[in-house]
Amino acid sequence: FVIAACSQRYHEATFDLGEENIVVRAPIREYVAWTQKNKDESGKVDEDTQLAGEEYIQMYTAKIKKQGIPEPYEQETSKNILVIGGGVSGMTAAIESANAGYSVDLVEKEDHLGGFCLNEHKLIPAQAPFREPEINSVSAIVSEVARNELVTVHASSFVVSISGQPGEFKVKLNQDGKIKEFNSGSVIMATGSNPYDAGKLTNLGIKHDNVISSAEFEQMAKSGNIKCKDGRPALNIGFIQCAGSRDPEHLSYCSGTCCMDSLKQAAYIREQNPDAKAHIIYRDIRTPGHYEEFYSCQQDDPGVFLTQGDVVGVIENDDKSIAIEVDNTIFGEPVKLEMDLVVLAVGQVPSTLNGESALNLEYRQGPDLPELKYGYPDSHFICFPYETRRTGIYAVGSVRQPM
Repeated sequence: FVIAACSQRYHEATFDLGEENIVVRAPIREYVAWTQKNKDESGKVDEDTQLAGEEYIQMYTAKIKKQGIPEPYEQETSKNILVIGGGVSGMTAAIESANAGYSVDLVEKEDHLGGFCLNEHKLIPAQAPFREPEINSVSAIVSEVARNELVTVHASSFVVSISGQPGEFKVKLNQDGKIKEFNSGSVIMATGSNPYDAGKLTNLGIKHDNVISSAEFEQMAKSGNIKCKDGRPALNIGFIQCAGSRDPEHLSYCSGTCCMDSLKQAAYIREQNPDAKAHIIYRDIRTPGHYEEFYSCQQDDPGVFLTQGDVVGVIENDDKSIAIEVDNTIFGEPVKLEMDLVVLAVGQVPSTLNGESALNLEYRQGPDLPELKYGYPDSHFICFPYETRRTGIYAVGSVRQPM
């Protein structure tokens, strides 16, 4: 049916003659009646207008002769989900996807799951009453992944390439030199983050023997032997917050976990040696939500001291002890704190800045997700907080934003 009337944008239901009938509309109202002269100077129908109307009807008549009933395109979509990264975020994403009924391929570059948190001594409290560090339960999550029949773990693997389209990604893996290929409907990037390079913090005395990073202190506490480099027990330990974070010369953003990490590590000190003291020097303490409970608990500990101010100097004494000079304190006067050991609470840097692509997308736009200034994937955080600018690919955990 050729209907010479208005545009197909109008009265769609009126001219719907069923799926078995082909209907096209010659829009002579918009293209002829509304845009051309109706009559010539003698009052007769304008010849050009008449011709335009006839030719539009002829064109749409020729169109319908060549047109058949359209057949819908039904894409075969994969119900499999690819998760890249076997840390806590990646394993959680895999477990929850499997619980929703999807099969999951979990890719981890190391020969084991667990990620950065696997080597933590204890974890920041995540359950009530939030008063003390929790036993590291990452190994339990690893076991849960191993038991799940819908999750296939590819250890010692990396993604060679991802091509195709959302719902039908074609994935190529390299596992110990062997190539594996399969399809996935969507991709979750959970490649995590790394501690900021403390070696760049020369202004905070990192070159001194008894100045270490928070990551190094974590391993020291895990060994149960918190001491100075020469073997002396460390009885006064200072924590310098925002070591590199909120600093335009290093990381201008807040890394999110540094305050909680230092409070947790202060608890280690008091637990392992009740005679030891922890001194936390901070600009602002950030413990959102229920973490405030843990912060309050540490404030009540008589062996934990919190000093607000700006660190202006970290000096090594002759006996290798460390003096921290603090200005702009709440008392309005500079202070000097003598410490046996100093811990720099370094920030986190997303894995996207390690120089290797985790996705290796075969896209014209490049092999990786579009990134913001500091390596975090770009997205519309207000309207689409968990989406990236690549449809069907999602970023989770500390590679998505500071945690």
